[in-house]
Amino acid sequence: VTVCEFTKLLVEEGELPIDPNGVNSFIWAVGNTNELAYHRSRGQVDIPLEQCTPSGVSEFNPVFGQSPGTFDSYWKAHGIMMAIAWGFFAPVAIASALARSVIPGEGTWFKIHQACNTLCCILTIA
Repeated sequence: VTVCEFTKLLVEEGELPIDPNGVNSFIWAVGNTNELAYHRSRGQVDIPLEQCTPSGVSEFNPVFGQSPGTFDSYWKAHGIMMAIAWGFFAPVAIASALARSVIPGEGTWFKIHQACNTLCCILTIA
């Protein structure tokens, strides 16, 4: 997979400015090869931007229509689940594959490996 990322100044001479406190229109395109070619999948998306502060986002979240702090517990739970996924389950999955010759039972290492990877995926998405 090839991913292109771009950085743009908010205001540049001869370009449309990006409003850091409002809704901005961005274009996107997706191709199916790594060649420079016409992209059949393309479109435009309007994204509301807002200032970040040490306590979170600004006074009002235009995407969800909620005040700041409304989703803090969800973000914290998401962070904890990701930490468990990548701090425990992913290393155990890797270790079970590396230590498969010393884990007793036919295919036991793979069951551990598969279960830990599955839990890692679920906790990452949750």
